[in-house]
Amino acid sequence: MSGASRFRLRALLASSLLVSSLLAAAGCGGSARGVTSDEIHLGTFAPLTGEFRALSNVAKAMDAYFQWVNDQGGINGRRVRLSIRDDQGNPEM
Repeated sequence: MSGASRFRLRALLASSLLVSSLLAAAGCGGSARGVTSDEIHLGTFAPLTGEFRALSNVAKAMDAYFQWVNDQGGINGRRVRLSIRDDQGNPEM
């Protein structure tokens, strides 16, 4: 498996984990870290710069989706805020 394929797989798995976490957080009642009565704050990483920066589209698409969710009223009335950090395509970061 090439480095790009492994990275895509890792990005897909991270995205799946993030969505699963979001769904779990929506039912937490506000007691979980990152969940308040009016907001769900999630974080992820993506190669915003560096050799694999084209794969940052996954994180950008996630952000666009959460903006759409917010435009529809959020999740149980809570807005979703996604923080994206640059890992520069470096798995050590």
